[in-house]
Amino acid sequence: MDESISRLERRVPPVLRQVYSHAFSAAQKSPKVARTMASEVQHAGVVDTASGIAKTVYAKYEPTAKELLATYEPVAEQYVTSA
Repeated sequence: MDESISRLERRVPPVLRQVYSHAFSAAQKSPKVARTMASEVQHAGVVDTASGIAKTVYAKYEPTAKELLATYEPVAEQYVTSA
């Protein structure tokens, strides 16, 4: 399995690896940021504000995430099948 992944990584263009890395990093950080914000808001007693912030963030970044997925998923799949 490790060898297959290594072969695949060598074939993926650097720009695709960079985009994936940024998206993965943002996805990993988002739960921590959300927990921190929720904790701060909860301590202030403004749960409705937290809900509004979460909905706003989701609405703002969901289209971008879907666009990245639609753009790069087929390319990644193509590289996987040709590896």
